[in-house]
Amino acid sequence: MVRRPWLAWFGLLCACAIAGCGKCPPNCEVFRGRQPNGKVVEMCARSNNFMRNGPYTEFSAGGKPELVGQYADNVKTGVWRAYDHAGRFAEAMCYTNDGKVRWREKRESEIEKRTCP
Repeated sequence: MVRRPWLAWFGLLCACAIAGCGKCPPNCEVFRGRQPNGKVVEMCARSNNFMRNGPYTEFSAGGKPELVGQYADNVKTGVWRAYDHAGRFAEAMCYTNDGKVRWREKRESEIEKRTCP
């Protein structure tokens, strides 16, 4: 039997779209699915090639956001925020347009003072 875990995303697409999971760029749809480790991922992707494009959120098994950021053509861009299991801010990372980390910040109050492309 061939396993196709990506099919689980399609089964949850309608429920997520109805619940208003997030806003996606044109030609993209919201996908939500559970990973083998119990975490739930909610993201925007192009339905024709499943390329990530737009908001991305990874939730802990308990339902709290653990990683929040943005993709552009399957590459992490802008400021991504990481949270601990209790939902407290842990770290922010700034990604350049080519997906490289420009800076990391452990103090949430300092994020707005920094520039991120």
